[in-house]
Amino acid sequence: MTISGCFKTDQHLVNIPHRWGACPNARFLLGEQSLLLLLIRHRAKILAFAGISVSALLGTPVQAEKLPAGHFWLELSGTGPFWHASRGENYFIGATETKPEYSAAFFGEAGYRSNGSPWSITMRGGYGVSARLETAFNTSGTISGISAAFVGTADVKENLSFLDFEAGRDVIFGSSGTKLRLHAGLRYARFRSKETGSGDQTYNGSTWAVTTLVKRKFSGVGPRIGLGSRTPLAESLSLRLDASGALLFGRRKYHATIIYPGFGLFTDDRNRETVVPVLSAHAALAWTPPSVPGMTVSLGYSVEAYFGITETWHVSGYGKSDRIIHGPKLSVRFEF
Repeated sequence: MTISGCFKTDQHLVNIPHRWGACPNARFLLGEQSLLLLLIRHRAKILAFAGISVSALLGTPVQAEKLPAGHFWLELSGTGPFWHASRGENYFIGATETKPEYSAAFFGEAGYRSNGSPWSITMRGGYGVSARLETAFNTSGTISGISAAFVGTADVKENLSFLDFEAGRDVIFGSSGTKLRLHAGLRYARFRSKETGSGDQTYNGSTWAVTTLVKRKFSGVGPRIGLGSRTPLAESLSLRLDASGALLFGRRKYHATIIYPGFGLFTDDRNRETVVPVLSAHAALAWTPPSVPGMTVSLGYSVEAYFGITETWHVSGYGKSDRIIHGPKLSVRFEF
């Protein structure tokens, strides 16, 4: 199917057939403030998801006499993660590379439990960045039955941040000392990607030199539930396991600018409502130095997957792509 688009030259607008979609003056102008409307629209799904979480928390037996006294805690973590996409051709514009050259992530957590209570509240945040420079790409396909290709290089930078608020309840099992924590709350996440590139575009036997700027965004908020466990293995050593899931209601945005030197400028905007499922898992060995009461050092591995978080483009059509972030994680926890 051929869709009319627009190229803007110095003299006038020229209508030409292409498959990219809207003209520059037809872009959507919806902002992140529409998240509140999305939450209202999807309130039934959110309430059902949260209702399961609350029922699980309230229906759990607790041995209160074995719970720790009231205290605050602070945990700081860092990791050198590996970022992957669900499809190699969708990580960058038509690129086959699926890993960035540079990446890092940092996390912080603060919580409080009152005296003798099985309940606790926690706030947690994280920020991760990745980059790949001079990435070669080569994508080809058909546009309205005509062969097309796009070859060049691009610099790509991405960042992902999140903020959690949760309430949890502890359960302790018998003499083994294994402690479970069921929790439920909200997560807000924000994803940004920027690509700048240059190359050659071929269409119907003609080739043009082009420069590109592509921005991808997502912002969303939604319910989150999870389960964590702490199992003593030896004196001062324990096994830490955590798993959680979330549903983020938000908007996925895509904006591309392609410049044809001496010919014209093309822009493309896409803006759509979406629901992004998130799954997280973490396993670590935790050591509490006997000489430093209240401090715990953990070393393990974490995985976090955001499904369908970003809009993608390649010659034969649009799509969506996941971001799967995993890697070794070092944490230091202080209890007061």
